[in-house]
Amino acid sequence: MKKNLLLLPVFLLAACSVRVGDYDILRGRGFKIDLSESYSVGAYGKNKTKLVKSEYVEERNFKVNEHQMAGRGVSVVNNKIYRKDFYVQDELMADKNAWLHSASVPQQIYKNKAVKVLGVVDVDGKEYRLVESDMNGFVYMVDNDGHLFNKMGRLKDEKLTVMPTEYVITPNDVVFREVVKSSTVQSRPVRGFDIKFDGVKAGRMWFTYLDYEGSNNNGRFEQYNFPAKPGLVEIKGIGIRVIEVDDNKIEYMVVKYQ
Repeated sequence: MKKNLLLLPVFLLAACSVRVGDYDILRGRGFKIDLSESYSVGAYGKNKTKLVKSEYVEERNFKVNEHQMAGRGVSVVNNKIYRKDFYVQDELMADKNAWLHSASVPQQIYKNKAVKVLGVVDVDGKEYRLVESDMNGFVYMVDNDGHLFNKMGRLKDEKLTVMPTEYVITPNDVVFREVVKSSTVQSRPVRGFDIKFDGVKAGRMWFTYLDYEGSNNNGRFEQYNFPAKPGLVEIKGIGIRVIEVDDNKIEYMVVKYQ
């Protein structure tokens, strides 16, 4: 009887040794993950958004031979060209509510909740996308068919460690679908010009001409002044007929545009 008791720890140690090293995670398929290893995480989604296209948009605030009015500091004539950049962000979304059950606290997957893809990892020739979870630093593993792996990973310093806990996924046919969120960013003017009325000083009306061409979006400016009275003035080939002017406003008409 004593001999049997002495042998019991040996059997326990032997049983424990079976759990160290390789874990069979897809039974019957001969696919294993070595939990003593960490896996390098690729840059999928690392930049969060990607530029898909750019287009240029023209903005003009006048029509030739149309009566207009502008206050001091306001644009009198402008023709600006902006660049619009269109971005997309790749995310995944589960097609139904699901749970990952284990001996520990279960994890819930929410239907139609967009979750970010934090990276991609290759484990023994199979690629998984790493999806953010509600637990900080831990991720779900989703294959390229959208199926959820029955273990979670720990993501740290662009390395993934597959955790030993096996989950039962309920329902087991939950699938993650790709969803794309788009956004648009408009730049400052990249081309064109802007003529602003700067009021009247010492009997002369002042204008500032801003040129955006090749100026790193900040604009280069020149100042022009003319006698503060009705008449025709010309700035950079643009003819402006002044109808009435004082220090606070100008009434005018663009009669010539290049």
